[in-house]
Amino acid sequence: MPVHQTQPNALPLSDKLIRSLLHAIHEETGGAAPSSTVFRGEHSNDVAEIHFGNGRTLMVKRGRFAWAGPRFAASRLAAGLLKQKAGIVAPAPLGLPEAITTEGPIEAYWRIELPTLQELWATLPEVQRSAVLHSWGRLIRRVHRIKLLGYGPLPKARTEPVPLQEFLHTDLADRLLPAIAHNWADARGVVECLLRTIPCVAERAPAQSTLLHNDLHMGNVLCEENGETFGCVGLLDLEAAFAGPPEADLANLQVLHGPLFAQPLPGAWFQEVATGYGENLDPLLLGFFRAYHLLNLGFYSALIGHAEHAGQVAAAARVEVKAFGVSN
Repeated sequence: MPVHQTQPNALPLSDKLIRSLLHAIHEETGGAAPSSTVFRGEHSNDVAEIHFGNGRTLMVKRGRFAWAGPRFAASRLAAGLLKQKAGIVAPAPLGLPEAITTEGPIEAYWRIELPTLQELWATLPEVQRSAVLHSWGRLIRRVHRIKLLGYGPLPKARTEPVPLQEFLHTDLADRLLPAIAHNWADARGVVECLLRTIPCVAERAPAQSTLLHNDLHMGNVLCEENGETFGCVGLLDLEAAFAGPPEADLANLQVLHGPLFAQPLPGAWFQEVATGYGENLDPLLLGFFRAYHLLNLGFYSALIGHAEHAGQVAAAARVEVKAFGVSN
């Protein structure tokens, strides 16, 4: 039997679920028993790392909410597209029998044993950081060469020509605006500004959508040695993937590594990434989607009661809409 270890506040997967998973992948493991199982927590998933004696680790995510099911479906489609269309390293979700999902939506994949850019960053000499940032930009550009039919959630965007204007209006007016009504009144004016800007955004965006990762922080970028430095070769955590204009992904990156979230980066780091990306970016679209991502991230802060942080995010979003000329 595996040795179970658990992070504080992590919710373990049941022994029954783990036994069912091991039975489902029996041929891949040769029936070998795990050496240990570690339970971890994410903001929307419970995670199990099932370690085997041969060095392989099976990653298992159980969604805490019903909406995790569509996110796992998006992850599976995005992983397949990255591998087939662009040769980009990404976790390959395993096909699992429906009976395993009795505890909620489940996704499982073998961990890719490569370091993330976040793990490497502090160890990189200054002279190497520019090259790695350029590599990060090139990796993002490879993702964006994958074109889809419509805009919005996967897999629908792969088969239906949903216009950008329709997706954005539905997402902001029907989802976000009602959601913030009782939890985050400070942000209402920004959402209304974005709604008024949608026609201009739709006019300036490409007619054809692009696959977006939509959570491009350093912790989701895999690297491998490339001569005397490292290159960015793969991506993790594809659950937020959707179809949109390229600027939406780059704006997400700016927000996540800006002053309010994740791991702030100093200096002209984004210009280095953009240089590696190698394509012109529309400043209005970047500003619109920075505000869009700020609203989505800030709403979560408001929802869990982090009022001060939510207020800071709302203020940052107001600065963005003011900068691209929409009154609020």
